[in-house]
Amino acid sequence: MIPALRRLIIVRHAQSEANAVGSLHCTVPGPALTAQGVEQAEKLVATLADEDVRAVWSSTMLRARQTAEPLAVSRDLPVQVHDGFRESYLGDLHDRRDAEAHEAFDDVYASWLVRAELEVRCPGGGESGAEVLERWLGALDEVVLGLDVGTAVVVTHGAATRLAVSRLAHIEPTWALTHHLPNTGHIVLDEEDGRWACRSWGGLQPGF
Repeated sequence: MIPALRRLIIVRHAQSEANAVGSLHCTVPGPALTAQGVEQAEKLVATLADEDVRAVWSSTMLRARQTAEPLAVSRDLPVQVHDGFRESYLGDLHDRRDAEAHEAFDDVYASWLVRAELEVRCPGGGESGAEVLERWLGALDEVVLGLDVGTAVVVTHGAATRLAVSRLAHIEPTWALTHHLPNTGHIVLDEEDGRWACRSWGGLQPGF
């Protein structure tokens, strides 16, 4: 197989302090990485050692920027930051840790991803699925415009990523809903015949 001229690797950030306590923290800059998260970010450098990385991007959230930094330093590249890649804003569910809050977000997320009800919002002024998609895919357009050849790595967030990439690469919605990305799990997209083909989703072959 001839290698793709352009590749995107979309990485979920390493473990954050919010992840460690089950918090739905979704505002900028947000919590830092845990000690385990720092180790995960450093291991990402070796994981992507064979990739022709030409650009490293991150959301504006601290956990994403801290994840991106070791890779960028190893390649002598800057971390380019874009607010479009931040996590979905969840309104009144922000920073909650209880099961009821997690269930409420799961229901909203299923509305977006599986039922294509993109106008649905979390209570208290949360973003709609349409708003998340518009800003995330708009940010990705800027990444692609700046990439003539090689690989761009984008460090972002789990929920927004699964929603956007499932649309971008035509992943079966129920499959995307049930296949979470672990911390520093990543999706590989290759340019193919004018579209983005998903080569790997957290190490798995995705459902189409």
